[in-house]
Amino acid sequence: MEVNKGSLGKIISSTVNQNRLEPDQIPELDLYIDQILMLFEDKLGETRRREKDKILTKSMVNNYSKEKMIRPMRGKKYSREQILQILIICNLKNVLSIGDIKQVMTLLMEEGVRSDGLEEIFEKDTVNQLKLKEGISTIVNGLRENYAEEMDIKALVSLLLSLASISSYCKRVSEAMIDSFFVQDEKTKPSSKSAR
Repeated sequence: MEVNKGSLGKIISSTVNQNRLEPDQIPELDLYIDQILMLFEDKLGETRRREKDKILTKSMVNNYSKEKMIRPMRGKKYSREQILQILIICNLKNVLSIGDIKQVMTLLMEEGVRSDGLEEIFEKDTVNQLKLKEGISTIVNGLRENYAEEMDIKALVSLLLSLASISSYCKRVSEAMIDSFFVQDEKTKPSSKSAR
């Protein structure tokens, strides 16, 4: 099997440049769950790995609510603040455990972070995402230079390992941040031995 580096470049570019759901795309009006599901599907649908994968389901939102990861619902509609909370959860769930995300969301609510504060988080994240995309392109292009124009399976797996390592480093840093700054219960804090 041979893979052209240009084909790989297209995959990387399309993945890095996928759509995001931005706070300004969330209506000021309260929404029913079906409207939220359609919004997330419309804006984030291309981030699915497989066509049958779901971005968000009613069960997921119900579980987030039961676990007190989003503010309690009043009536049958969700406020803009709750939708922003759901968006944070959706962005984190691909990398972090639900337990870790719950720690983050609990502290946000305990600190009284409301809609304006959540929007500020996303504004800073947008700036960070632009820098991250630049950095990823630089890293990946640097890695790709180590390989011939036509890559065999060994080169492809080698590059895959390197990219997985980057992901692993970022995940471990995220987990260490949660353990250091978000875990408040001493019983649930990892011991220093388990810190990576």
